[in-house]
Amino acid sequence: MSEEILKENMNEERLRHMIEAGEAAGLSEYIKENNPIDVAQAAEYLDDEELWKMCSILSSEDIASVLEQADDDLRVRFTYALSNNELLEIFSCMAQDDIVDIIGDLTIGRRKTIVNLMTDKDRTEITNLLEYPADTAGGIMTTAYIAIREDLKVIEGLEKIREIGPKIEVIETIFVVNARGQLIGTAD
Repeated sequence: MSEEILKENMNEERLRHMIEAGEAAGLSEYIKENNPIDVAQAAEYLDDEELWKMCSILSSEDIASVLEQADDDLRVRFTYALSNNELLEIFSCMAQDDIVDIIGDLTIGRRKTIVNLMTDKDRTEITNLLEYPADTAGGIMTTAYIAIREDLKVIEGLEKIREIGPKIEVIETIFVVNARGQLIGTAD
């Protein structure tokens, strides 16, 4: 048995044990200590009842970290284990492009219900992103980015990045704009 398969089996068994024991703190710590991709892969082997129990004992933040790394099938299974309000709470901990991926996998009826329960701002942004096919540039883009004005001092720019940064999934490029909001350059 390869080391990778052995590790995957150990993750699955450890995850299953903590769920069965209802160890919310241990399960949360396990998710924080391990790569969320590994946790998502282990969760693929859980049956629906175990997945439901996992959702019932974890925080929204912990569920979000696993959902962001889960494959489409597991995401769908998670959504069946969650109420609309629970799903919205989890969405508040996720990047918009991941939310769009999940909403795109819901039935049309549930998709409409979830989108209608969102705040006006979120509804507008999510609806705009849902218009793009999943396999296009528009389908994988995000509306979360950092843009700073060219006239800011370095310290002011860093403060702005520290303020906005935690709300952004990944900061790959910082856009530099003029006073009119026009792009004048980027900083990597």
